[in-house]
Amino acid sequence: MTFDNIFNLLNGSWSISRQIINYKERQRSPTATGTAVFHRQSNTASLLHENVTVDWANGSTSLATKSYLFEKNDNSLLQYRFDIPINLLKTKQLDQTIMSEKILMHRLLFHKNKSTLHSDSLHYCGMDKYKLSFKILSQDNFLMNYHIHGPFKNCYINTVYTRILKDT
Repeated sequence: MTFDNIFNLLNGSWSISRQIINYKERQRSPTATGTAVFHRQSNTASLLHENVTVDWANGSTSLATKSYLFEKNDNSLLQYRFDIPINLLKTKQLDQTIMSEKILMHRLLFHKNKSTLHSDSLHYCGMDKYKLSFKILSQDNFLMNYHIHGPFKNCYINTVYTRILKDT
């Protein structure tokens, strides 16, 4: 599968179901639900923007957003995050200021594994390491699962993305 196929497959709106399993605390884990939108920026870039509601273990809720940029690079897909709070859903475009503040998180090299496309990657944030497992299960489902381990964090973040089908 080519990167154009992957970008075309990911383009569109997705529902999110996320579970955060914190191994340092022996209590109910927080969950998050919401939506994600992939916006194609160019032939080589696509922007993922998420809006979720987090249900915390203590019964409170909060809203959270995050954005990632995915870019083609040779035989890999690069995933960037941003350190500044931005609302990209209004413009659906990145400006040059934002582009200069992106931080490389993961280099994804997809491999065919039975009927899925799969990539594993590792990113260090200080002394904590973030292992990403990215699986494209079908045209309507993909997973991004993180195992975060180190002196400050010890958790799994499991996220299921399901395509939001438009009414016909």
